[in-house]
Order: sequence, then structure tokens, then C-alpha cells
Amino acid sequence: MEKVRKRSIGHYLVFALLALPCLIIGGCVVMMGTVLRDYMFGPTPPAMALASISTQDVVGNLNGMPIKIPRHMAEDVEYVGDPGWGERRKGPVPERTYDSALKSFGVTFRYPDMATLSSIELRDDKRKKSIFSTDWIMFGVSSPSLIDFPERYYRYKMEPNSVSQGTYYQPMQGKKFGLTGYLLVRKATGLPPDPMPTVVEDTLYVAYSKNGSFKAMINCSTVQHAAAPCRHGFNLAQAGGPSVYVYARYRIGMLPHWEDIQEKITQMILGFKLSPV
Repeated sequence: MEKVRKRSIGHYLVFALLALPCLIIGGCVVMMGTVLRDYMFGPTPPAMALASISTQDVVGNLNGMPIKIPRHMAEDVEYVGDPGWGERRKGPVPERTYDSALKSFGVTFRYPDMATLSSIELRDDKRKKSIFSTDWIMFGVSSPSLIDFPERYYRYKMEPNSVSQGTYYQPMQGKKFGLTGYLLVRKATGLPPDPMPTVVEDTLYVAYSKNGSFKAMINCSTVQHAAAPCRHGFNLAQAGGPSVYVYARYRIGMLPHWEDIQEKITQMILGFKLSPV
């Protein structure tokens, strides 16, 4: 019996040693996913996390536009006045109405059919998709000015003479998918910084409107694989909506569809508008 026990303990030790790398790798994957999400969208305060599991549809006012978001679509919902990181709510959660000012929210959808996470089957579909080929996209909306539309910052970074040190955006040759491209380079050397998997500011692609303002601005990583992330930003006001900043993230393989993605996101948000009874 003693020999059997020793052999069993040995087997458990071998199994534990074999499983340890998997646990470490799995933890790293989760951590990198969290880092990437937080880098692109910001960390999620507790109030937003609680709102994301609401059992009721989300209602509020998006910078002057009353909206209603189906509960299975709304993620990371935050209202003006909600506590942030390290803060505790003072008093009970206010009753939410169409006058409650929304600060931010997010939605996950599948492109191009615009399916959302409305069923177990769709959630399974998203879970099973590889990061190298997924057709699921997440977008966020910030209002009224949680994240200012960063056109002024990027225009500054496009002028090498305006940047005293560090990096600036150097124009690329030609256009890509109708976008004007810029490469982030070091001012001292004229060479790009080393690419990092979670950094998406290596390149900047801009769609200009007729008056010269930014119609869309898209940052993409230069990491050489199909899951390299892109962050796509635009102002909803250009489509007749409220002045809010919309930002989407997707893999670089979806960049050719940027214009259709922007249009579909715009129509989805405008579709949340409360219709007069």
C-alpha cells in the first residue's frame, strides 16, 4: 500500500509540474487582455462593472439625446456623478431616467451582420473565435467630454518642428484604403520605435472631411501578425448626432472596412435614440 501511495503522489507532482506552464500562460493571456483593454478603453471602475450586468435596459441622456440601450448590449455603463476608482458611492444609486447624463458605455457586435451578445450561441461564437481571425468588435462612447476628440493632439504630433523631443508622425507614401497614413518616428533618428504588442500608436491613419477636419482617425500597431490591434475614433456629431467621442477596436485585418464599420456603429448609436410617443 505504501508503494502505491508513493507512486500516486509522484504522479500528482508530475501532473502539477506539467500543468504549471499552462496556468502561467493562461494567466499571462488574461493579464495581457486586461492590459490591452485598459490601454485602449481605460480601466473599469466598480460602478461601471455593476452596470454592465444590469437586468434592465439602460436609459439615459447622451449629451442631449435621450437613449435606451437593450440590457444585453450595454457594457461598462457610467453616468455622470458615478464614483470612480477608489471612491465609494455616497447614498443610494439614483433612479435612472432619460434625463440621467451618461458619461460612457460600450457595445460588442459582430461585423458585418451587427449581431450582439443576445444569446448563449452568440456568446459562444465570440468565445470560439481566434484573436487572429475574429469578426467581433467592441466600441465605446464617451460623453460629454470624458475623452476629448484628440484631433488637436495628433495635428501637433504631425509637425516635427512643433515637437521639442520624442516622437512625431511622418507622412507615408500614398493612401491606404482611402486613408492618409503617418508613421510614428523618433525625432532624433527618424526611425520608428520598437513595436509593442499592446501599443497602437505606431501608425496613424486619417480620413479628412471636405473642410479639412478629421472624419476618422485610426491608430494601429506595427506588430507583424494578424491580431495587431487598431483603435478607431470619430465624433458622432458629423453624422447629425450629439457631439460625443466614439472609439472602436478591432484587429488590423478589418482596417479595409473602416468606413463601413464607422457607418454601422453610427447607425446603431443613433438607433438607441428614444422615439417620440
